[in-house]
Amino acid sequence: MMIATRTYTAAPDLPHESWGPDLEARFEWRGIVGLGGFAQIHRVIDRANGQWRALKLLRADMSHSRAAHRSFATEVRAYDRLRWPGLATLYDTGISKRGLPWMALELLEGATLSQLLRRHRRLTFLQATALIATAARAVSAIHAQGVFHRDLNPSNIMLLRHRRGPARVVILDFGLAVLDRASLGNNTHPTSICGTPSYMAPEQIRGIEVGPSCDIYALGAMLCALLTGHPPFAASHDLGLMLQHALAPFPRHLSRQLPPALLPIIKRAMAKTPQERHPSAFALRQSLMLALQNAVAGRRQRTVGDMRRVKAA
Repeated sequence: MMIATRTYTAAPDLPHESWGPDLEARFEWRGIVGLGGFAQIHRVIDRANGQWRALKLLRADMSHSRAAHRSFATEVRAYDRLRWPGLATLYDTGISKRGLPWMALELLEGATLSQLLRRHRRLTFLQATALIATAARAVSAIHAQGVFHRDLNPSNIMLLRHRRGPARVVILDFGLAVLDRASLGNNTHPTSICGTPSYMAPEQIRGIEVGPSCDIYALGAMLCALLTGHPPFAASHDLGLMLQHALAPFPRHLSRQLPPALLPIIKRAMAKTPQERHPSAFALRQSLMLALQNAVAGRRQRTVGDMRRVKAA
């Protein structure tokens, strides 16, 4: 059994001589952004226009892996097809003279949700709900264009801060995405399990046909993690995690830790079968926005009440 996932972590500067003369002539290397199972992401300047870019390049040691090439091609197709502010812009793509596929993407400056969790341990009700509601909006747009992600997790969602206007939430890494039923067959081995074990839907673990609802499950699991500081299930190994997602009921201790207004939303999003979950990512977003509005309204009422008591005193 193979578990395929895409989690990029910070890495020390790596030599880039393996690029080849064509890529070195096109891009000025300025450091490495992240290192993953199949690819590296480099910070570069495009010499053609002087613009900063994120250059994603298949690792040289994966150049003979058919699965790596399929995954990379799937991600290129996804970025080329999808249009939404919650996604990085694809500027160019190609294959180097050394046979390594590459893509030049918008260079994003921000923090992933996993980095936020490491920094703050957990987020507030308003912060976590707003982030997942915004992510659900982007996921809804992706689904509407015939794509589902299959590997949503805190490392694949980034929060970008802007000096003016609201923060931007961006969905990353479409290497395991399904663009159509043909890509599902080409991008998955019959005995493989694709995704990140802490956020995988039961149907992914069981190896049965998956659909957009697996992304809804992951959004619910991520909201749980943002609020509590840890994923909904814990185990010492990936197999234990997957068994819990597939078979175990919703943890009782989380029912005590999670805000009452969000508990039924999370439990529904993380239902064991797709039919029990929210019918769409947009429906999940609506439920989260209503909870958010009620929380803000309740806070305002308490503030007004406190002011009246102060005046009365």
